[in-house]
Amino acid sequence: MSPNVLWIIAHDSGRESSVYGGSAITPALKAFATTAVVFTNAFAVAPSCSPSRSAMMTGLYPHQSGSTGLAHLGFELQRTDRHLAARFAAAGYRTVLCGIQHEVEDHRTLGYSRYIGADPEATFDPDADLLAWDATNAKACAQFLATPSDEPWLLSLGLFAPHRPFADAEERELPEPPYGLPPTQDVRTDAANFRASMRWMDRQVGTVLEALDRSSAAGNTIVIVSTDHGIDFPRYKATLSDGGLATMLIVRTPTTQPAVCHDLVSLIDLYPTVHHLVGLAEPADADRSDARPIAALCPEVPSATKRQFAFSEINYHVAYEPVRSVRGVRFRYVRRYHSHAQVPSNIGDSASKERYLATSPPVAPDAPRAALYDCYYDRLNAVDVTAAVDDTTLGAHADQLDRWMAATDDPLLVGPVPAPPHAAVAPPEAYSSRSADRIGSGGPEEAS
Repeated sequence: MSPNVLWIIAHDSGRESSVYGGSAITPALKAFATTAVVFTNAFAVAPSCSPSRSAMMTGLYPHQSGSTGLAHLGFELQRTDRHLAARFAAAGYRTVLCGIQHEVEDHRTLGYSRYIGADPEATFDPDADLLAWDATNAKACAQFLATPSDEPWLLSLGLFAPHRPFADAEERELPEPPYGLPPTQDVRTDAANFRASMRWMDRQVGTVLEALDRSSAAGNTIVIVSTDHGIDFPRYKATLSDGGLATMLIVRTPTTQPAVCHDLVSLIDLYPTVHHLVGLAEPADADRSDARPIAALCPEVPSATKRQFAFSEINYHVAYEPVRSVRGVRFRYVRRYHSHAQVPSNIGDSASKERYLATSPPVAPDAPRAALYDCYYDRLNAVDVTAAVDDTTLGAHADQLDRWMAATDDPLLVGPVPAPPHAAVAPPEAYSSRSADRIGSGGPEEAS
């Protein structure tokens, strides 16, 4: 029988797991990592939930798939025909969703044949206990895994944690905040709550993986544990920096030996990788994407070449803030296509945001539109080293970005990226990350 696929996606967790030396203690993930391939250099396609997840599930960049913003604000995935659930369902798989998907508003349009677990609409209820919701979903997955199946299955579990609102921490001593943020008491408290949410997420992952290991499917199941992008703190989520794009990626297959892989990987590569691992042909269409099978997992596939560059984009989060980026082995090149200053509404509302914006100057409107960062020494890509590197290094990264934008028909080449007619878009001057919830529709200001 073809291999099963269990895909667990945590929300907003970056590389803060202790698997990566992060501050959050995650014993279940650490135990799983000893049985799997741990990718230390994996990056999201976008630092925003829906565009990142859509890229993983379709193998297309956000501007190709139509997922240029958040699905619940009107930016729904247009290429549902490419979605992994639809592809696997057509190939005879049972396709099961539990918890969050963030590609469309109605999960039934994606190709899932069944939903298990708690009410999927609970994530939009401000009074819902989403920690309990995660636990209910983890138990539902465990029950599913305990039941033998005579047909292969794809099970996608989307955990809410560690998305805001965070759990309440029980620590008596407040930890250091995420790298690059001020160590004030309010930020430390925020960080402690985040780490409590990470531990909660880890417990749910443990519940599911323990159930799989007890089941008859354990020896014939591909397991992917990933996240969508960086943590929900200033300078991380919704920014095209290593802070916003660096992600955990841990994969176990029935044949792969445990290892640590330092190759440059884009999460868009998971789409062709999963196709090859289960023996399913990739879509034969005209879409141009540089997604390729991950060499460490598909060494026998000729197209599984190691990356030298990984590309990322952001168009809309809460407000329009178009930026493009290319990450090489050492350097990240970032080019912004907007004239306004830093957009506060694209930073999640929190005590950390209040402190950050009160103490850190925003990006000036007249700052250079393009910058090069040395990621070996600058984790949050704060220091532009353009003047310190040779023209060959800068030119190579800029040329790669130009080539990628042209090859994928990036709409920014001809003007602003349009928003869907009824999408909710906050104006650039809005402060709260909830601003778009109260706006009927909108679109981008003119890019220049």
